[in-house]
Amino acid sequence: MNKPDEVAMESISDIEKTADKDLKEAKVLESKQSNQDSSIQTDWSQTTETSLFKQEQIRFEKIRQQIHQLTEYDSLLNTTVAALREDLQASRVLIYRFNNHTSGQVIAESLVSGWTPSWEENLPCLVFGAQQAADYSNQIVTIKDLAQTRLTPYQMQLLEKFQVKASLSLPILLKTDAAKISSEEVWGLLVIHQCDRPRQWQETDIILVERIIKELSLAIHYTEIVSGREHDALREKTCNKVLEKIRNCSELSTIFKTVTQEVIKLLKADRTVIYQFNSDWSGKVVAESVGSGWVSLLVEQNNDEPDSFLRDTQGGEYVRGQKFSAVEDIYSQDFSSCYVELLEKYQAKAYLIVPIFQGGKLWGLFASYQNSSSRHWHQSEIDLMMQIGNQLAVALQQAQLLEKIHKHDHELAQSNERETAIVQFSARLVSRLAELAGESTDTNTILNFAASELRQVLKLDRVGVFRFYPDWTGEFIVESVGSNWLKLVGTELAQVRDTYLQETQGGRYVRRETLMVKDIYQEDYNQCHLELLEQWGTKAYAIAPIFQGEKLWGLLGIYQNDRVRHWEVFERAILEQVATQIGVTLQLSAYLVQVRSQEQQLSEVAERERTEREKLQQGALKVLRALEPSFSGDLTVRAPLSDDEIGTIADGYNTTIQTMRELVRQVQLTANRVSSTSNHNTTSVTRLSTEAQQQVERLQLALQELQLMVSSTQAVTANAQKVEQALQEANRTVNSGDLLMERTVDSILEMRETVSETAKKIKRLGEASQKISKVVNLIENFATQTNLLSLNAAIEATRAGEYGKGFAVVADEVRSLAYQSANATTEIERLVDEIQLGIKEVTETMELGITQVVQGSNLVNETRQSLSEIVTVTNQISELVEGISRTTMTQSQQSQSLTQAMTEVSTLAQNTLESSTVISQSFQELLTTSQELQTSVSQFIVD
Repeated sequence: MNKPDEVAMESISDIEKTADKDLKEAKVLESKQSNQDSSIQTDWSQTTETSLFKQEQIRFEKIRQQIHQLTEYDSLLNTTVAALREDLQASRVLIYRFNNHTSGQVIAESLVSGWTPSWEENLPCLVFGAQQAADYSNQIVTIKDLAQTRLTPYQMQLLEKFQVKASLSLPILLKTDAAKISSEEVWGLLVIHQCDRPRQWQETDIILVERIIKELSLAIHYTEIVSGREHDALREKTCNKVLEKIRNCSELSTIFKTVTQEVIKLLKADRTVIYQFNSDWSGKVVAESVGSGWVSLLVEQNNDEPDSFLRDTQGGEYVRGQKFSAVEDIYSQDFSSCYVELLEKYQAKAYLIVPIFQGGKLWGLFASYQNSSSRHWHQSEIDLMMQIGNQLAVALQQAQLLEKIHKHDHELAQSNERETAIVQFSARLVSRLAELAGESTDTNTILNFAASELRQVLKLDRVGVFRFYPDWTGEFIVESVGSNWLKLVGTELAQVRDTYLQETQGGRYVRRETLMVKDIYQEDYNQCHLELLEQWGTKAYAIAPIFQGEKLWGLLGIYQNDRVRHWEVFERAILEQVATQIGVTLQLSAYLVQVRSQEQQLSEVAERERTEREKLQQGALKVLRALEPSFSGDLTVRAPLSDDEIGTIADGYNTTIQTMRELVRQVQLTANRVSSTSNHNTTSVTRLSTEAQQQVERLQLALQELQLMVSSTQAVTANAQKVEQALQEANRTVNSGDLLMERTVDSILEMRETVSETAKKIKRLGEASQKISKVVNLIENFATQTNLLSLNAAIEATRAGEYGKGFAVVADEVRSLAYQSANATTEIERLVDEIQLGIKEVTETMELGITQVVQGSNLVNETRQSLSEIVTVTNQISELVEGISRTTMTQSQQSQSLTQAMTEVSTLAQNTLESSTVISQSFQELLTTSQELQTSVSQFIVD
């Protein structure tokens, strides 16, 4: 096992020992607390055994049992707040955990439906009454009525947000020092809210909540110990996973991705990143795992300015040995405003950073961020980050070593690849140049291929082929050049006048020497020569001569433009080999040109013989093509005449075609005459047929109109008869209505008499009720006098002393009866008034009814008179309808006679139409025959 693994295992062992010790102390504390509660219960029992104590104990035990049945953290908190809210009948019960001294988060809540929830809200602790966590340690904060409590506007705003009208806040204390059981700090708050009304918090309720908090504190402490052990096991698993990944993976990106993903889950952070320094102490994020909803630093870093502090201080305190930096709240630190703004841009509120070293040098930083709220970083979390930071350092060392090994392997592979490429290039060059020499007479095609292949194999910036002229000047005729460099071929720079070469007629190259220059500025060149090379962009070059047979034909040059270059021995050998192969290929190409010239002369003789033979074939083919239209009926064509045998044949064809053309003309003339006569007769017959057809159609239309008139006349007759029947029925109805009107008038008269009699009776009833009112007034006066007399009697009985007590009792009873009589008379008087009012209304209604009855009677008489007039008019209409009926009957008989005559005329016209149709068909057949003859003859073209 290597050293980092031993350190990791020792740290895990220490954590397990500490967790076991905390668990044992928690059990001791729970036992003592249980004994303390038992002692309290004993004192209460000895003090009193009242029913109140029993009720409170039942409340406490009910909630306590629910708490002790749970070991899962969230279930424990949620069950506690739900049980307390149900017991206290509160609107809201919540558990608030401090993140730092002044703020925290609601981690559990039980709420009555309809109120604003606060679960997972990050709130300042002053919303519950005190400024910071320490202020809650020795006090209970109560608000009975929010409207009557003096609070800051900010506190009022927060409480009103959650509709709070009364509040009770108690601290939850947890042991923090394993060596001192009495050492406790404020872990959080248990808060009860009343939202629908103010509330007076009872002492018994407060005592119950305090006892529940003690039970809850023990349960939370035990749960956190168990959770801590699970967390330690998970941390060990994560460390092992990271170690395994480092051992089995050589890709740093994969290691970084695994580390960030595992740590963000283990720490439940919002972001975990790995940051790498550059050589100038700027840097970049190379790996990140971020929760949903937060910006990605990997994406945003391209738009951000670099961290000037780390760059200016060359790594800051981490270079000088600082092992970590744990910030719980960025706003509680003495940071510069620029740094705070940068952290706010990254959405960070708390962070934990450890350095990553590579071989004693600060390589980068490993950081976890909390964005949602401030956070207290536990020592176990710091140890985890430091341990994984050490493992990342080991991974970097391994990666550095592997990089060196890979680099060495790459160099060996390049060397092998280069040698293989050279062998393949030589074989390919010889083969391809031989093929090109045989396929093409263009020298540039051969040279272009050689230059391109050579530049790719040696990875050059330019390869050029220079050809000498007879005066030993020359120019570059072919080149292969990189895209970033100036092209020489086709420009003035391609033409070179080297006085040394002219004077020496090729200089060293005639002696088959190769020139290798690794740096032009290290050679003793004159200024003109240097300027020419600089124009080409050259920094290093090599030149080999090209011989065609025994004559110096040109030069092959290779150039490096971007840097000086030390030419290897194998590169010189390749250059000389390619130059030699080009010379051989040029010699072969020249020989092939001579062979092809001789082949061309032989092919010209064979071509002349073939031309004479084809001339006769073309003459016969021309005659056939000229006469080909006559096969389709064109008799106007003529075969071309010539002086050879083909001309004699053509003249015989022309005589035969002329004879046929005259015969066809005579037939066409006869057919045209027959067709013209048939067309004229056909037109006349067609016009006769059309007129006959029109007469038939007009007669049929007139017959239809006449039939419609007969139908209309018959309909009028039928309607007249129906109208006469309706008039008779109307007369009967009007007579019946007259009888009913007469009966209605009699009923209305009887109704008027009945209503008048009823009105008289109601009026007498009103007079009787007025008499009742007088009697009631008299009774009321009697009651008043009786009451007065009983009062006087009571006064006299009082004066009589002991002897007048009996009489006084009688007087009181009499006064009481008089009082009751007065009340009764008052009620009777009220009822009489209501009766009189009702009688008055009924009387008015009766008078209105009598008036309406009289009006109805008049309307009925008027209606009877109108009905009599209707009877007279209907009798007149009946006489008129009878006359119309007689007239329409006469018209109907006349129309039937006319219809019969029209039908006979239509039959005659139809017979005429059929006869004209037969004649038209005969002429049509004759016309068709003449047209067919014309069509047959028209196939021959004679003009």
